[in-house]
Amino acid sequence: NAVCDDIRFKNELKLFKKHGFITIRLNINKDIQKKRIKKCYPDTFEKHWSNRNHQSETDLDDTLYSMFDYYIDTGDMSSDELEKEILCILYKNQFI
Repeated sequence: NAVCDDIRFKNELKLFKKHGFITIRLNINKDIQKKRIKKCYPDTFEKHWSNRNHQSETDLDDTLYSMFDYYIDTGDMSSDELEKEILCILYKNQFI
């Protein structure tokens, strides 16, 4: 089994689906996203934040949620809570 944690384009999504991958769409609030980027990249935050409108960050924005096997609205979930949610999906699909 394999995990790809960063599908950015429609053609990538279609390819993974074609090969039987389970796909999970994460939705994150912009304020929380900004906070997390600041935490991960304190020295280069502005560069990372300004890249959020790049095609590689937006190509899947208009993709129907039904194209994904699962959708998680992360809301204010902690990283641990999100991990548990994803592990449940993997367990349900007999990947673990």
